[in-house]
Amino acid sequence: MVFERKIFRKIFGPTYENGSCRIKSNEELDKLIKHGNIINFARAQKLGCYGHVERMQETGMFEAIHAWKPISKRPMRRPKISWVDDVKKDILYRG
Repeated sequence: MVFERKIFRKIFGPTYENGSCRIKSNEELDKLIKHGNIINFARAQKLGCYGHVERMQETGMFEAIHAWKPISKRPMRRPKISWVDDVKKDILYRG
C-alpha cells in the first residue's frame, strides 16, 4: 500500500497553493482514486478470469494451466504454488 501511494503521488503530482507546492495527502489521493485499490482490482480481475476458465470446455490451453502442478525445484523458502492455489488464497482473502 505504501508503494501504491507513492506511485499515485507521482502520477497525480504535487498540489500548488499560493505560489508553493506540496505533496498530496492520503485523503486527497483517496478522493482522486475514489477509494480504489490496485491490489484489490488485480485480485478481482484474477477471480473473474478464474470464473471464465471454470466454465470453459475441458480441452484447451487454459484447462492445462488450471490442472498444472509444479514439479521443478524452486529457490529455498519458495513454495510450489500453482495459479489455482493462488486464486483459492484470493477467494479466502477478506481484506
